[in-house]
Amino acid sequence: LDVSILFGGIDYIQNTSVGRLIVILNGDPENAQEGLDYIKTLPIESEVIGYVRANH
Repeated sequence: LDVSILFGGIDYIQNTSVGRLIVILNGDPENAQEGLDYIKTLPIESEVIGYVRANH
């Protein structure tokens, strides 16, 4: 599984830091799902915002 970071940042809202990180998971669907399953075990909120099939 290849993970690429597209964007990251930290904002401060009422003295609380809020971070965001946008990544691409590249790999076969099974490995990508394993990566998503791992992310869900972390103490963070995460969301899949789309699926795009690679054309290479």
